[in-house]
Amino acid sequence: MAKIIILVVAVLTAFLVWIAFRGIFFISCGSGVTVKAAAVCDVAAHSVRVTMRLTGTQKTYKVTEISVPRDLARVLGVRAPQGFAEQALPLEERLKGDADSVKFVEDFNWANLRWIGELPLTPNREVAFMIPAESPQGGSGTFSFVYSWRGAVLGGVTSFFTADLKN
Repeated sequence: MAKIIILVVAVLTAFLVWIAFRGIFFISCGSGVTVKAAAVCDVAAHSVRVTMRLTGTQKTYKVTEISVPRDLARVLGVRAPQGFAEQALPLEERLKGDADSVKFVEDFNWANLRWIGELPLTPNREVAFMIPAESPQGGSGTFSFVYSWRGAVLGGVTSFFTADLKN
């Protein structure tokens, strides 16, 4: 009996250590947490101004990724906003042998410009930032965002929102 208890304790300990280092993340669509966003051209500032409001939570989330179709990026002449840097969507090592995953990543990177960084989203407050653009009135399209919250030790949530630019 003692051996069984020791084995159960060892397995539970190993599981908790694994969770602490790997974390548990959820991709969310229906948690009640939402971000409403709008994008408008600001000709005087040579930029696209994006405003966002996080609701349905008291936790501060972070925008961690922004992507824009390359055709729209060329027309607008956009550059990475402050705190973000261009980075292609990576292909995870474990997926390199999966033809569908390889094709998806190649197609995404061909069609989209992706920026990685961090922008805090404070609950129930409007957050605004500028995406530098040479020709902010040059076109219309959709900017896509990934935002997330990560627990101090365990867990987290990742979700998505968009902002449409209409010129």
